Amino acid sequence: MVYVALIMTGMMLVLIIGVLINHNRKNHQNVSERLIHDKKLEQQVVNLIRSNQDQDIIVGFVRDETGLNQYKAQEYIHKLQTERGL
Repeated sequence: MVYVALIMTGMMLVLIIGVLINHNRKNHQNVSERLIHDKKLEQQVVNLIRSNQDQDIIVGFVRDETGLNQYKAQEYIHKLQTERGL
């Protein structure tokens, strides 16, 4: 009987973790879609790049404004630098 309870608890944890991961993935997709259309943020980041701000400051700014993690923020900045030839 104890084993059944442990198995059921484990299955519930796996289900909850799966739901949370899926929710997190959807949130990042929504942020990425918003970034494509956010010209104000894009211009602010381009201005920071052009003013030779430290990369850590720019990444921190993007993270604060968007909620992206470090990797995704750096990816966004690199994409802007490539597109704009900065």
